[in-house]
Amino acid sequence: MNSYQLFERLIEILRAWRPKTYPDEGQYKRALYIYLKNLQEEGKIKRERTIRTEAGESRADLRVSNVGIELKKKLDTKPLRDRAENQVRLMLKEFDYVIVAIVGNNHKREAIDIFKHHLKDFINEGDLLNGGIKKIKVIEISKGKSKKGEKSNNLSELEEIPESYIDDYSDILQ
Repeated sequence: MNSYQLFERLIEILRAWRPKTYPDEGQYKRALYIYLKNLQEEGKIKRERTIRTEAGESRADLRVSNVGIELKKKLDTKPLRDRAENQVRLMLKEFDYVIVAIVGNNHKREAIDIFKHHLKDFINEGDLLNGGIKKIKVIEISKGKSKKGEKSNNLSELEEIPESYIDDYSDILQ
C-alpha cells in the first residue's frame, strides 16, 4: 500500500469512527490513537505503519507513516480558525498527506465552511507546495451513535491503555 492508498484508507477509517462526545480535543486524540492501534492489531492497518502522537516539528496530533492527522474540536472563532489553518500549513511542509478531522457536536456550519474555504488552495489534488504534490482532506466525524446495525466502536474506558501501547504513547500520558 503506497502513501496515497494509506491516506484514502485512513479517510475511510475516520469516517467510520464513532467516538463518544468528549469535553476536550486531547481525549479525542487519545481515543483515536487507541482505535487506530486496535485496527493495527486486527490487521486492518499494516504493522509496518508507524502510529505516533504529537509527531514531527508541526506537532501533528497523530501520524500514520507519512500522513498527518489533526483533530479540531473548536473552529467557531476567527482566531481558532487562523491557528488551525497555520497548523495545517506547517503540517503540509512535513507530510505529503494531511487529514483534518473535525470532532465534537457543537460546530456551526458557517465556521466549518469558512475554514474549508480558507484551505481551498491546499485541498485540490494538483496544488504544489514546497516542490511536491500535497493533498489535504477535511472531514467531519459523526456523533457517537452508530448507524442502525453498525457495531459501535466507542471506547468505554479511555484510561485503560494496553501496556503494549505505552512506549508510543508516553509523551501525552504525562
